[in-house]
Amino acid sequence: MNFKNPLFFIIAFTLLISACGPHYIVKDYKEIKDGQWYYKDSLVYEFTISDTNKVYNLYLDVTHSDTFNFQNVYVKLHTLFPQTQKLDQQLSLELASKAGVWNGECSGKTCTALIALQQGTFFNQLGKYKLTIEQFMRTDPVRGINKIGFLIEKTEVNKSSYLKLKKKKTQ
Repeated sequence: MNFKNPLFFIIAFTLLISACGPHYIVKDYKEIKDGQWYYKDSLVYEFTISDTNKVYNLYLDVTHSDTFNFQNVYVKLHTLFPQTQKLDQQLSLELASKAGVWNGECSGKTCTALIALQQGTFFNQLGKYKLTIEQFMRTDPVRGINKIGFLIEKTEVNKSSYLKLKKKKTQ
C-alpha cells in the first residue's frame, strides 16, 4: 500500500471524521405540508428503547424559512411511556437570538436549528415510546415551519457512571 498517495489520506480522513460523529439511534423527520403547521396537525414519533444502561441526548431539528416571522415557536410535547405513563410539557423552541440572528445553519431561503430537548438523560423502561408534538402558538396555522426531526443520540456513557459523576459535582 502506498501511504504517499493523496487518495489514501482523503479516505482515511473521511473515515476518521465519520467514526467520531454522533450515534443517532432515532432520526425521524416529519414534513409540514406547504410550510403551514395547523393545530390539528400533530407530529407523532414512535421509537423503541432497548438499553436502559446508557445515557442519551434528545434533539429536535427544526427546518424553517428564512422569512419565519417569530423568534421562537411554542410547542406542546406529549410523551407516552411503555407502561402507559404520560408526561406533558410546553416548550419554546428558540429559532433566533434576541438580536434576530437565526440559530443553526441557513442555506438559501432555508434555516435549520438543532435544539437540545434533553442532554444526559436516560430511560428507565425498555419498550416502545411515543412523542407527540403540537404547535402551540397564538396563530393557526404557523407559516414557515417546513420540517421537524426528532433525534436520539446514544452516548458511550453508562447511566451509573453518569449518576456518580453528577452526584460528585453537586457535593
